[in-house]
Amino acid sequence: MYLNALFTFCLLGAWNPTGSSQAFNRDILQRFQKLQEKHNPFNSEEYSVEALKGKTFINPDKIPGTRRPDGTYCLKKVVEIEETEFDRGMDCHHTFSKEMPSHIHHRLFLKFRREMRHGFQKNCHITFKPVPHNEKIKICHTPLIRQCNDQTQGPEVCTTEYENYCETKYKVYELDQDEPKCQMVEEKFVHQVIAKTLPGEEICKEETRTLVQNVPEEDCDLEPQENCRMESSLVPRLVPKNNCIKVPKEVCVNTKKNPKKVKKPIIKEWCFNPNELEY
Repeated sequence: MYLNALFTFCLLGAWNPTGSSQAFNRDILQRFQKLQEKHNPFNSEEYSVEALKGKTFINPDKIPGTRRPDGTYCLKKVVEIEETEFDRGMDCHHTFSKEMPSHIHHRLFLKFRREMRHGFQKNCHITFKPVPHNEKIKICHTPLIRQCNDQTQGPEVCTTEYENYCETKYKVYELDQDEPKCQMVEEKFVHQVIAKTLPGEEICKEETRTLVQNVPEEDCDLEPQENCRMESSLVPRLVPKNNCIKVPKEVCVNTKKNPKKVKKPIIKEWCFNPNELEY
């Protein structure tokens, strides 16, 4: 059905009436008008492709259009079509999303531990023991001498006089030196008034004495001991830490607004096969 109407329309629009083809074209035009008068001409047997083929002669040299290798002919026609156009745009929405990326954070922690140290304690006791030893002592004293005057008689008088006694001990230091020790010794003299006492010459003598001296002695013991105490130290540790940030996001959607009908010309290619129209 469609091929019949298409072929007829193409022949009417492309052939030029010359000579004997004018009658042919008039005949085709009359048949086409009759088809238009029918309510549904494409369903009629009188005007079908077979009916037209039985009454129509096709000259292959005068067929309009461009011939293709498969034997069909094609014509290009400008046809006006109606399309709907829109104002195209883009709507974007800006939002923020909260993200919590986890980072590894380096921190120092204070750690206590019990430290045990082993050692020894020295306990000492000092005691003094008497030790006898011999020392050489130099003893000197100045005696008092009674001296009488020319008188031969007189009353007796008792007086107290003092003689100087000195003892010198020899001690060894870094430098050798003596250590004298002197004291006054009281003596009583009875003599007449006519006599008096005077210091005489110093008399010295050396003696060896046994002296007792306290010598210190030290007695020490070593006792093992454990010294425990708490010691602190800084220990590094990796700790995860959440860092909350706001990340901007943009969501865009293509939009079509303000629809309107627009007619546009387009080129369509109409093709047919002439063999279907011959006897």
